[in-house]
Amino acid sequence: MNIAQTKKAIRCHILNHQRMSILGGISPTSQLWIDFTQRQQEILSAFALEPTSQNRRTLFRYPFTCAINPKKFPQEELTNKLIIKLLMTWAFNGSKEIFFREGAVKFGTTKDKATFILKNLLRKAEQQLNS
Repeated sequence: MNIAQTKKAIRCHILNHQRMSILGGISPTSQLWIDFTQRQQEILSAFALEPTSQNRRTLFRYPFTCAINPKKFPQEELTNKLIIKLLMTWAFNGSKEIFFREGAVKFGTTKDKATFILKNLLRKAEQQLNS
């Protein structure tokens, strides 16, 4: 797999993870789960990384912070629903910008998340080669 194909596979992996999160989980025999696990192994093998739990976690780690502080809002059901909607929108659709907020980086779009994960995997593969 070349870099462009790997980045595309990572984006598909992120989207499948989002689908499973929205569904609240899926059956281990479903096609979505089979595709999800196969893609995980393909991505890790592209970097010559073992499919350990630590390496698989790398596929889900990217900095994400949200500008909403629920403690500042009145505790009303409508407000809670709006906060949840905004969090889902930012988490799954992302924003168009990358910015710093209180020392944390917000990576908004799926493309940005895929780029960040790709860089982490490249770093891990390089560390493994050096050791």
